[in-house]
Amino acid sequence: MPDQQPEKVRLISRIYRALKGNWEVPDSTPIQPIQPIQPAVIQEKPRRTISYTPSQVKYQTGLSSYLAGDMTGASKNWNEAVKLDPTNAYAIRGLQRLNPASYQATPESMKTYNVGLDAYLKGNNQVALKQFQKALTIDPKNREARRAMERITGKVTLAL
Repeated sequence: MPDQQPEKVRLISRIYRALKGNWEVPDSTPIQPIQPIQPAVIQEKPRRTISYTPSQVKYQTGLSSYLAGDMTGASKNWNEAVKLDPTNAYAIRGLQRLNPASYQATPESMKTYNVGLDAYLKGNNQVALKQFQKALTIDPKNREARRAMERITGKVTLAL
């Protein structure tokens, strides 16, 4: 067996040189052992930390549930997000997506909206705009007041 080892090495060496196209090297050329490759050291960049509010966390959890098909979990998390932050438009929109007909503006907000609508129909846009803003302060989910403000200002705000 010990005699066959150098013969195997010579044969492998000849095959290697033949594949590389190096025919001029004599068979007696010693084969150098291959040095192990050292793994490269990768310098990681410092990562930015993103902080989320509790309402945003609940919204994201609800979105994950929604995408997984769990409508009950989505509704629960989005309701909690709205309780934590009543102006979280994403959670409000998610709830409207689950059951669009279920949302009703508060009576006080609708009363203020109607006063603004009356002023708008009479051409008094400044008073109307103030009333619509007041209606949105009372109930940020009041879609009618938000759309009326968009008509007056010409600017589209976050659709709820």
